[in-house]
Amino acid sequence: MPLALFDLDNTLLDRARGFRSWARSFLRSAGISVPGAIDWFVDADHDGRTPRDDLFALAAARFGLADDPAALVERYRREHPAHVRLEDDVATALRVLRSSGWRIGIVTNGSEAQSRKIVGTGLADLVDGWAVSEVEGVRKPAPALFAIAAARAGHPLDSPEAVADTWMVGDDPVADVGGGHDLGCTTVWVHRDRTWELTAYHPSFLVTSMPEAVTLMLGPEFHLPAAFA
Repeated sequence: MPLALFDLDNTLLDRARGFRSWARSFLRSAGISVPGAIDWFVDADHDGRTPRDDLFALAAARFGLADDPAALVERYRREHPAHVRLEDDVATALRVLRSSGWRIGIVTNGSEAQSRKIVGTGLADLVDGWAVSEVEGVRKPAPALFAIAAARAGHPLDSPEAVADTWMVGDDPVADVGGGHDLGCTTVWVHRDRTWELTAYHPSFLVTSMPEAVTLMLGPEFHLPAAFA
C-alpha cells in the first residue's frame, strides 16, 4: 500500500490567504487602521519563515502595541487556525487518493497550532496520521519527522521497498523536497510560481497544486472527477 506524505501550509492549506485574513482581523480588533498595515504584516511574516517571537516584537514596535510579544504569539496561535480553510478540490483529491488504496500522512514544522488546523479544517478525517515538529522535538528536513508521520499513517519506513512506495509533496525546497530526497522517496514540489534554484538535488516532479500531484500518483489512466475542474 503506497504512502503519500504532504506538507501542511501552502500545500494542503492556503496559509498565505489564512494569514492575511488573520492579520486583517487582528488589526481591526486592535483598532489599527494604518494604510498598508496588512501588507506590512504579510511581508514581515515572510511566508511563515520569520520566527513568531521576532514577528510580534516587530509588530509591537511598529504599531505601538502594549501587549507583551509572547502574549501576542500565544494569541496568534489560538486565533490563526480559524482563518484557514480547506479547499474543496484538496478535500476531493484526498478522498480519491485514499479510496484508491493510498495511506496519507501530514508532516509539518510548527507548533501544536498545526494540529488545531488539521482538526479544525477537517483534514483529520481525510488522512491517516500526522507529525508536528514542535510536538515531536524534530524538524523537517530531518528524516525522523517523516518517519513518525509515516508510522502513524500505517506505513512504517522500515525497508527500502516502503521508502520506494512513498511520495513527499510540499512547497518548501529544503524542508519538503530536500527532506524527501534525503529519505529516498519520490518528491513533488508545489512551485507557487517560483523557479527551482537549488543544484544539489531536484524534485521528481513540479506541480502547480496538490490535486495535480494526486493525478501523478494515480497514473495516466486516472481521470479527474468533476470536482477538480
